[in-house]
Amino acid sequence: MRSLSQQDAALLINKPSTWLRDHPEIGCRNEDNTYDGPALVRAVMNTMSDLSDPELKRRKDEAETLKVEAQARQAQHDLDIAQGAFMPVEHVEALLAEILSAYTEIFTALPAKITTHISESEASKVIPVIDKDIKMALTGITEMLNSRLLGKTDQVG
Repeated sequence: MRSLSQQDAALLINKPSTWLRDHPEIGCRNEDNTYDGPALVRAVMNTMSDLSDPELKRRKDEAETLKVEAQARQAQHDLDIAQGAFMPVEHVEALLAEILSAYTEIFTALPAKITTHISESEASKVIPVIDKDIKMALTGITEMLNSRLLGKTDQVG
């Protein structure tokens, strides 16, 4: 790559070989009249950035506009987070896990509380059904949170 013929060098920079002859200021010619490929590419890129070509200027302006717009979107996003308009996903996941844990405690304690208000024979019939239904409901909530809201297969709580 450091010793390219004029034809290969021109091909590398996507110019006609006469372009190299017409632009000696590029200065990437070796003593044996070959061209240093990496130096040639750097020199041509530097030259192109100095051109007053309207298309090049339009592209540069467009790229700069896109960059500024992206920076503005990022700044707005950061501001929204700082002001509490958005929560990072990790915080939402932690909050959901905390809520699920709290309700799991409440619901799993219900069968024991119910037994204090009903007879022993009724409790032996009703409590296993209630306990099973509570566990199914909590499992359903956990699965819904994981699959629909968080898009994960592992459990939140």
